[in-house]
Amino acid sequence: MKKRKHILKVLTDRFLKGELSQQEDELLEAFIKKEYQQSTVQSTSHLDKIQISNHIWSGIQANIQKTPKVIYMPYIKYVAAACIVIAIAIPFLLNRTQYEYLVTQNSIDSIQLPDGSKIYLGANSSLKYPINFKGDTRKLTLECGNAFFKVFPDKTKPFIVISNDIETKVLGTSFNINTSKSRTEVVVATGKVNVSSPSNSIDLIPLEKTVYKNHQLVKEKVFTNEFSSWFKGHHNFKDTQLNKVTELLAYKYNIDFSYDGNIEETQKITIDISPNESLSQILENLSFITHLNFTLHDKKVIVTNS
Repeated sequence: MKKRKHILKVLTDRFLKGELSQQEDELLEAFIKKEYQQSTVQSTSHLDKIQISNHIWSGIQANIQKTPKVIYMPYIKYVAAACIVIAIAIPFLLNRTQYEYLVTQNSIDSIQLPDGSKIYLGANSSLKYPINFKGDTRKLTLECGNAFFKVFPDKTKPFIVISNDIETKVLGTSFNINTSKSRTEVVVATGKVNVSSPSNSIDLIPLEKTVYKNHQLVKEKVFTNEFSSWFKGHHNFKDTQLNKVTELLAYKYNIDFSYDGNIEETQKITIDISPNESLSQILENLSFITHLNFTLHDKKVIVTNS
């Protein structure tokens, strides 16, 4: 009980000073919600803020062991002040958007959002998304990696993806984003997409992409549509250029391919890739077919002559 009282005192003190960390904020919020739910107050919409704080204070008192006045009074000062601030913030706390994460390691994954939009997440990627969309936008964050978005149309609520300093905004279309600390790329499969950065804004149509580099968005043409099929489970390549196959693998596994200067990247190969094959197995098969070495090191595949 003493430990609980001390923790609450520290949290309320830091709350009033605006010094709470994210973890401390979540801990204080959990305590507030517990006291609020146990309170006899049924609605905050028409109640006086002081009345609400009194209800919360009653719940807090029930959980604090009585101590001598000389110790108890300073503690009351912190908690009483916090109760008033908390009462004002209750509607915000209870209606704050809650987020979940989809994180992948060596394989891809997918998720369907509440609005019907579908997202395919490549390997070694991280997506932060709301449990439910609130307000007049549908906003989420691709923190790192590769993702393909099939957005359910809704003209009243734009779909927005944040990736580093880039904001990608659509109403209903499909597109791919690949992002890292140093680079972000957006490619459009269908529809129209607006991509903006702190320095400029670009509209994209199918088979166009933009790359964010040197703090500037640059528009480029796309000469393959592999970016729109990397998430499929089965791939059957027949007489396909080697660099087209490795480009799909780059999207799927969030890796880079680097070719030795003497290697013919456009040589045509035939290969069947099944859903249950690992990246190492695929690279071994490519090595057998092409008589080249495919060496994976820290998310980069070096292709050299045998």
